[in-house]
Amino acid sequence: MPLKVMIVGRDTATWERLRIAIDLTPDLHCVGAHPWREFEAQARVLRPQVVLIGADDLSSIRYAHDLPDPPAVAVLTAPDCQPDFPATALQAGARGILMKPTPQDLICALRILGRGGMVFHPPAIWIALLKHLRCPCSANSSQSPPHLTPREYSVLTLLCAGLRNARIARQLDLDTSTVKNHVNMILAKLGAVDRTQAAVLADRLGLIVDPAPTEPLAPLPTESARSADPPHA
Repeated sequence: MPLKVMIVGRDTATWERLRIAIDLTPDLHCVGAHPWREFEAQARVLRPQVVLIGADDLSSIRYAHDLPDPPAVAVLTAPDCQPDFPATALQAGARGILMKPTPQDLICALRILGRGGMVFHPPAIWIALLKHLRCPCSANSSQSPPHLTPREYSVLTLLCAGLRNARIARQLDLDTSTVKNHVNMILAKLGAVDRTQAAVLADRLGLIVDPAPTEPLAPLPTESARSADPPHA
């Protein structure tokens, strides 16, 4: 069944181009484009799995979280956005931030979001987000950096660059289930509840100096690779 995508915002021309790109993709279906005032009512009826919103509609994220089956929300923004905007959107509950994506990048991002992942594109957004969240004085002064094996450090470096398990596995020539085990061990050692918190803690503790450059968005090569990458690993 196609992934159901809803568009929320005011830029009618932009949203129409996105809608066409989505509906030309067999595994995606745009269930509508609506102004944010109509979003909650329409979403309760149409039950989208992913919602695209504009940078001026962050209040829609709160409505999305109040739905019976909350969709993943991605924010489309422009290159001239404020430096703290990615952090503001993430704290509001966005799972993706896309800056003027190409149609191919948009389609791949929607697929990742539909599988429970997070997307920051281009990669500079993720690095800017880590820099904005960096606050050494806020780290627990009693917390020492955990001991990581060389392999765990390699996985953590790629995790901090925004890569999902399947791409980490491909880059390190590992099985996806092995990467999942490494990620779970890293979260446990850092005391983190998810990948985002792990990346922030790693940065605060000085474990990662410069995140490795992330790969361009591209569809995963096989259906088996998609199914092997668990949504919340």
